[in-house]
Amino acid sequence: MTEQPRNDLERRLIAAGRAFSYPSTPDIARAVILRMESLPARRPVRSPARRLAWALVVVIVLLAGLLAVPPVRAQILEFLQIGVIRIFLTQPTPTATFPPASTPEPV
Repeated sequence: MTEQPRNDLERRLIAAGRAFSYPSTPDIARAVILRMESLPARRPVRSPARRLAWALVVVIVLLAGLLAVPPVRAQILEFLQIGVIRIFLTQPTPTATFPPASTPEPV
């Protein structure tokens, strides 16, 4: 019993959809192209901050590449002396000695 009303409803909805007049779709792509063609041509803006950022990126990449090579890293750390504790071996020197303590004499 439920199939008949369902099929009837479905047929009526399909018929209503076919009878409904849809508005025509505007040509948006053409309107956008025409608007873009009417804009004046602009050169890309090259700001000093962007150049500084790129220079910083290049320096960081070069530094990372140099620090990846162990001998170069050792020489850079030697030059900068970061985290270095140096122990110099020298000839031992005599330790200063004090004269023996005198004992008090009895009175």
